[in-house]
Amino acid sequence: MTTFHSLPLLLFVARLWLLLGSLSVAAAVSRPPELRDPPCTGSFDWLGDGLRPEDCVNAIKKFWRIDVARYRSFEFEFIGLSGRRYSKLPPMKTPRRYSHGSCTIVIANLNLFPPMDLPEPPRGPFKYSDISTFEELYGAAQRVDQHCLAWLRQAGYQETGQYGSLGVLLMATNSYEENWIPEGVTPKARPSIMATQKNQSVFLDSASTA
Repeated sequence: MTTFHSLPLLLFVARLWLLLGSLSVAAAVSRPPELRDPPCTGSFDWLGDGLRPEDCVNAIKKFWRIDVARYRSFEFEFIGLSGRRYSKLPPMKTPRRYSHGSCTIVIANLNLFPPMDLPEPPRGPFKYSDISTFEELYGAAQRVDQHCLAWLRQAGYQETGQYGSLGVLLMATNSYEENWIPEGVTPKARPSIMATQKNQSVFLDSASTA
């Protein structure tokens, strides 16, 4: 039987339980995604008329030459078409495309895709923006190329970003999936805006900033 004097103790325990529950939820939201093998697909929607491995090698090289070699390990906030900035980091708009011949690499926020549109439904919920570096995105592109294309001769994608809300997708140029993704940004090699981060100069494309 609960007495009057035991009520404060019960209230304290209830509040402590609610606090611990809220902390566990916050930790789950902010926890970086666990790295898993990239989900792959042999769907015609992704492969279209064919995906030549040598074209994907060159698309990844193009990605390196245009953005990775320039921005390296600088952190950016990658923002979807309907998103807005949540940090003070320099913004980068998505989707971003890097194409060579039959192969296209797309960087996009995963909330853009319906759950069944990807080979394996990614883990959500997803933020409208996410934080990453181009070196991290480059590593994700390499993992998709090695695991899906080189090993299985398939297309695929890799979840990445601080909150797991970014995807690096590898697919056939002009495939149904590639044409379905909004036009977004096609990065150019020539920089036009300068921003400074950590006392170093970082070039930003005027077309890529939010």
